[in-house]
Amino acid sequence: MGERPFYEKMFTLTENGFLFLSAMTGLVIVIGLIAAFTVFRYRLTGKKLMFLGGQLIVLGAIFNLIVDFKFRFPSAAFICILLGIAVTFLGLFRKD
Repeated sequence: MGERPFYEKMFTLTENGFLFLSAMTGLVIVIGLIAAFTVFRYRLTGKKLMFLGGQLIVLGAIFNLIVDFKFRFPSAAFICILLGIAVTFLGLFRKD
C-alpha cells in the first residue's frame, strides 16, 4: 500500500498544475478572441458575438465559484465578466 496507481497520480492536481492550467485557460481565451476578431471576422454575426459574450459572462461566474481562482486570481472573474459584457454589446450593435 505504498504507492498509488499511475492513473490516480495522473489526475491529481498540484499547485504548479493549477497555475499551468490557469495560464493555459487565459492564453486560450486571448488567442480565441484575437482569432475571432481577425481571421473569422467576416463569419461573425451579431448573434454569434452576443453568444460569445454570454459564454464569457458564464465563464466569469464559474471563475467566481472556484475557490482557487478566487484566492489566486481575484480579478479573473471580474475581467472575464467585463470582457463578456463588452463583446455582447459589440454583437448587439453590429449590423448583419
